[in-house]
Amino acid sequence: MQHKVSVLTIVKNAELTIGKTIESLKLQSYNNLQYIIIDGGSTDSTKKIIESHSDVVDVFISEPDSGTSDAVNKGLPHIDGQYVVWISADDWFGENFLYTAVEALTRSNAD
Repeated sequence: MQHKVSVLTIVKNAELTIGKTIESLKLQSYNNLQYIIIDGGSTDSTKKIIESHSDVVDVFISEPDSGTSDAVNKGLPHIDGQYVVWISADDWFGENFLYTAVEALTRSNAD
């Protein structure tokens, strides 16, 4: 059985990078994923870019928040994976990152 991985991204006004972040998730060979994006009320085209990738985004909340911790706390109740990965809106996954990470965690019996 493949463990489910919940991926959480918090973002605000990252129109230049959020698309690459989402694309890097789409390119993963590991496919038992949940993707949660919490947007702090972006005023640029971030929301539009996220909405254009609705095929991989399971939870999308866009509303003002009180900063990073508040945004993370909004995402936590939606997580249903056995493993959780937090990736910032200006970062991206390398090829097969999630497969390699879950395989290593499973082999080591980590929780």
